[in-house]
Amino acid sequence: MSELDKLEFVGREEHLNRIISHVQEPNLHVVLVEGRGGIGKTWLLRALQSRLNQVEIGTSEIIDCDMPVFKDAEDLCTQIAKQLYDYTYKEWLLQLRQLREDENRLSRIAYEQERRQLEKFLVDEINRKSSQQRLVFIIDTVEKLGQEEVREEIWKYISDLCHQLDNAVFIFAGRPSIARQILEKSFKEEELTYLELNEFTHEDVQTYILSKEEQLHFTLGQELAKKIIILSGGSPIMIEFGVEYAYREVIPDWLESEDIETIPDIGLLFDF
Repeated sequence: MSELDKLEFVGREEHLNRIISHVQEPNLHVVLVEGRGGIGKTWLLRALQSRLNQVEIGTSEIIDCDMPVFKDAEDLCTQIAKQLYDYTYKEWLLQLRQLREDENRLSRIAYEQERRQLEKFLVDEINRKSSQQRLVFIIDTVEKLGQEEVREEIWKYISDLCHQLDNAVFIFAGRPSIARQILEKSFKEEELTYLELNEFTHEDVQTYILSKEEQLHFTLGQELAKKIIILSGGSPIMIEFGVEYAYREVIPDWLESEDIETIPDIGLLFDF
């Protein structure tokens, strides 16, 4: 493991602590985290997964919807079933295969009844496991979940699934999408928490860089630090890239090509 892989989580402690607090609230079903690309959603989820495991809350792997296999709600449920018992996953796959084989053979009413039975099986299995400890399912890149024409139907299905769970919380993260609109209609205020991740302020970036320098035992230098603060635009992923490349002594073009003198009013913004 490299020194970079050992870095502690920096910069989103308030959000992290809020989520950890929320998932322990008995009435909460869903946490929705939204923000633009590169704002640090996945990074936050990884830190959250690690922290929840430390407090003995049953936490799933991070399920990433940015994969071709996520075409409908059942595809997401397949990954959820995979987080439970081996028996559950195998039985789910068998029943799902049967459901898909029956789709064109059964009447619509009979097909929907079989689909509800499959959903009940998963709900029962989640509730069985969560009777031993609270479960948290972490799902990333939710704006990619399903084909565009069926996304509303998928989120309604997910909302219905969450309502049937006794002791489990779903944490969804992604770019702004239809998810928030549907979830807010489906859940009471105490059942749903929404968090929006924004860009770091200049002060946040300075604090972040100082923390990284301390952890890595190296110094960026004033000029390079100033460039990262301004040119990253407050994006955690760009800050991370800048620090990482500097640590490896390979400066990316977006930092090297920009002349510090061409960045306006930089001296007025920071006191180095």
